[in-house]
Amino acid sequence: MNKKMLLAISLLLLAGCQNDKLRQTEPTTQSVETLGTATVVVIAKNKAKLGEGGFDFSDNDKVLLSQMKISRTVTFEVPSGHHTFAVSSWGSPAYTLQAHLPPASETCIQVTSNSANYFGKFIFPLMRNATPTHVAQFVPCA
Repeated sequence: MNKKMLLAISLLLLAGCQNDKLRQTEPTTQSVETLGTATVVVIAKNKAKLGEGGFDFSDNDKVLLSQMKISRTVTFEVPSGHHTFAVSSWGSPAYTLQAHLPPASETCIQVTSNSANYFGKFIFPLMRNATPTHVAQFVPCA
């Protein structure tokens, strides 16, 4: 009977500690206006190469651009804070960038075709699944 009582007390203590921890990690309730916004400029320099489709550009799993193939520059206003940007295209893994964007800042991201193992992608089609078709990098805003 002591083992059952000890087990019951242990479970009660674990459940109590877990609930207390959950109460302490409530999400921030500040509005976007209080936190501020940042500007993200996406610069696509290269047109799609032979066999490439367009790319998707997403911010924290929210797609901002879909199947962009042409060279152009697009500007977005996003909430300030931590962001995970991803450039993805059909049949290849996504290329990700992480950034902390302060309020009222401007960040420029250049997206280009990935020339690494470009030849191998079309000779060995399985290589397409191992190498991102597009890559991105932070560049100075001009």
